[in-house]
Amino acid sequence: MKVLVRTLSVLIVLSCAFIWVKTLISPVEMAQQLGLQGVGNLGLASIRGDMGGIFFITMVLTSLGLINKGNHWFAAAATVMLGVAIGRITGLIVDGYTEAAIIPLAAEFVLIAILFAAYKKA
Repeated sequence: MKVLVRTLSVLIVLSCAFIWVKTLISPVEMAQQLGLQGVGNLGLASIRGDMGGIFFITMVLTSLGLINKGNHWFAAAATVMLGVAIGRITGLIVDGYTEAAIIPLAAEFVLIAILFAAYKKA
């Protein structure tokens, strides 16, 4: 089980790294995939900084958990993802249900579960 959790954690690192780099290089494309639009240079910088920053910090925290074998790093990464999930749930409650939000929300819960398992197994 520990090997599986570590392998899944490595996949999280690789996925976050890919998405982070893609956000830096193609912010318009990444934003459109999430129903966002960057207006002007400030909008593009916000997409790179805010969206990219979430994936960057998740990548770094998960990497630190893998390298240092410290469970607190996994808990921190899970907390970042929990914050994202809470924001998405708030949107569903306040703005109404949209099927397009369910897949990203499910992915966030999967990441949280993997990171929590890594926290328990580290």
